[in-house]
Amino acid sequence: MEISTGNLVREWLSGAGVNASTAARRAGVSASTLHRILTGQVDPSTGTLREIAIGCGVDLSLVTRPLSDWRAAAAARLMLEEGYITPDDSDGQIAAWASRLIRLARTDNAVEIVAAAAQASAPMYRAVALWYEGTASVGRIASAGDASGGSWALSGAAGLYLPESGESAPPVTILWCSDVRVASQMLAG
Repeated sequence: MEISTGNLVREWLSGAGVNASTAARRAGVSASTLHRILTGQVDPSTGTLREIAIGCGVDLSLVTRPLSDWRAAAAARLMLEEGYITPDDSDGQIAAWASRLIRLARTDNAVEIVAAAAQASAPMYRAVALWYEGTASVGRIASAGDASGGSWALSGAAGLYLPESGESAPPVTILWCSDVRVASQMLAG
């Protein structure tokens, strides 16, 4: 779950037991700057955020990880698929990804946009993603999805052309499901 910068700073203030004006003074920023951060009106620099964190008795640590944002795929579909209805975008992140995809693809060519979206949405880097090698039938993978107890879908090559249930799944097959743990038990056995 992602948290807004304003909510993160609110957590720091609460944890430190200080009000915004005290934190602003300790951080060396104006009270109006801190107010704009808290209300999401500005996107502060990491330096400013670190000073606010220090003023609240915590430190800021940035960690990078491989890019894997489902909203990139949703943005590509929104851009290229007529009639596609996006999931909730009240935070504007899908719209932001549409602009990013144009920059990443460096053109409005559909194939390049899809390639950029695929790289940016890389499901294999998600915390709940599991990687399996070997062969499994499409039926076994579908059974694992069904056993997960909720919505499930196949994508990758298997999603493009649905092989028969007994056929081996194509080399790149992605199972999207509600309960990865249950599906994992079905596939590992």
